Amino acid sequence: MVALKHLLILLISFFCIALQAQKIEKETRIKANEAPPKAVHWLVNSFEAAPEITWYVETTSGKRSYEAKYKKAGKKYSVEFSDEGYVEDIEFIVKWKNLNSEVKSALKRHFEKHYTRFKIHKIQIQYTGSDTDLARVLTGNDAKEIQTRYEIEYYGKQKSEKIFWEGLFTSEGELIEKREIIQRPVDNLNY
Repeated sequence: MVALKHLLILLISFFCIALQAQKIEKETRIKANEAPPKAVHWLVNSFEAAPEITWYVETTSGKRSYEAKYKKAGKKYSVEFSDEGYVEDIEFIVKWKNLNSEVKSALKRHFEKHYTRFKIHKIQIQYTGSDTDLARVLTGNDAKEIQTRYEIEYYGKQKSEKIFWEGLFTSEGELIEKREIIQRPVDNLNY
């Protein structure tokens, strides 16, 4: 009976860990007045001249957040806010060729060590820090206590299985965490 209890606890723990290692995301476009007022206020006050902003509500593996997307100086930015309207991070898309050589080498070593083949889908630089420092990042100013990371979506092949992953890497290119991206089925027919 005790062995059965331990086995049940082990199976439940494994199931919980497996769920945490998956990213199931749904994004829905919303109007600015549907986003948390604190988030809208923070974003508008962070710019001298605010760009055109598109708002989304995002549900990722059961957690709801809000995302403001915009373009500035040719870059695509995304600012994520908690359900309560607190800024969580700022991300912008960057190309592989624009990463410094040390980071590219570290990332390439990681991918070659863990996958027989890999293909990078999207790279984002992610900034986290205080509200004040993140506002300074938005205006192109230096910030004191910003943490820089890379969020990378990629396909990795192990043996015969090809999986779509999201990995979070340090500013030096070392893996912090990864989770499988579960893509939603679409109603479109692909020929």
